[in-house]
Amino acid sequence: MIEGRLLKKDEKRGEIKEEKILFLSNLTDDFSDEQIAGIYRNRWKIEQYFRFIKQELNFKHFFSRNLNGIQVMMYVILIASILLLTYIKEEGLKGYKIPKRRFCYGLQDEIIKEIVIHCGGDPSKMYSYSDS
Repeated sequence: MIEGRLLKKDEKRGEIKEEKILFLSNLTDDFSDEQIAGIYRNRWKIEQYFRFIKQELNFKHFFSRNLNGIQVMMYVILIASILLLTYIKEEGLKGYKIPKRRFCYGLQDEIIKEIVIHCGGDPSKMYSYSDS
């Protein structure tokens, strides 16, 4: 037999209304209702993050079958998501699609500038189309 308890937590959802959220948990009475609600709140944030990397960063499948390849993919996705979210926050942008595109174009420009400099070129002339 599995013992559990049912919790009712009043949760403010925006400014519109207050609704009760029900939690069914098998955590013992060693945890307070607030601790259990906090655990579920943090778990929901993790679920939202995975939804974000699947939908916004198109990370739906592993391209490797070995542990090292999977770890590398996870690190790349983590770094990309941190960079994108930081960019969105710093620029005060909303949404993900357009900011992601702007971020990619900006990153591409910076990489091209570094290549031009490395090859001895002048990056200020990158987008100059005159013959002079």
